[in-house]
Amino acid sequence: MRALAVVAGLITALGMAVVIVWGVDQNKQDPWWGAWGQWVGAVGSIAAAAVAVAIAYLGWKKSDEQSAKQEHRLQELTEQDQASKVAVWLVDGRPMNLVVMYSNGSGLPVHDFQVAVQLTSLERETKFTKEDLRIDTEFRSLGPTNAPELVESFNEKIDRRIDEILTELHGAEPFHPDTRQEAISDFVQLTSHARIIAAFRDNANRYWVRFPSGRLRQVSEQMGTTFATLFGMEENLETFTRYELLLESRPSTKNKPSPQQGE
Repeated sequence: MRALAVVAGLITALGMAVVIVWGVDQNKQDPWWGAWGQWVGAVGSIAAAAVAVAIAYLGWKKSDEQSAKQEHRLQELTEQDQASKVAVWLVDGRPMNLVVMYSNGSGLPVHDFQVAVQLTSLERETKFTKEDLRIDTEFRSLGPTNAPELVESFNEKIDRRIDEILTELHGAEPFHPDTRQEAISDFVQLTSHARIIAAFRDNANRYWVRFPSGRLRQVSEQMGTTFATLFGMEENLETFTRYELLLESRPSTKNKPSPQQGE
């Protein structure tokens, strides 16, 4: 309303100035300048026209803003179309096995696909840090799927790392009858609340991160290739944004993280 009043006031003031100047120019005949009713009527007509113009302008501006918002939202949905159909999650497989499942219903391949699995810390004190309990997989290109599939190379790497941890805790044969129960208990603790995060590049070369909660976010290339450090940042978007800006300020590299890369 304030903008409407300002616009109408400006147009009215301009109109009054025009009327006065024209009236002075016509002042050669005193009867016109004395016809105050005509002058007021002219100003009123100008004011009404000014209000109409201001209303039309504000209506156009609001409509334009709404159109811009709708176009922006449509663009976001279009950009997310492929990425939103790509998912990854963890399930319990055969006994003593943690399995990565992958689904891509977009009909298009994804590239630079990588996951990181964060195992749960054991209840008792051990030498393993959170970094030790995080498993980063290699980059891969994966095609579309008709149904959820296993990613064998990912699962093999996870199996190997869990076996290494259990071997360090219980010896070369962790499931020997003498240590079997303790090994099973540790496996359950390690995997019961394991989380997975994934990053990939879509067919339009946009990078995405799929958080453990399933939330999807478009990111820079730098973040898309160092995403494993994002565990725990999902709920704090301010921290996430600052971290992304920090990464973008560094020289762009595409080194594949090692399995023991720190957070």
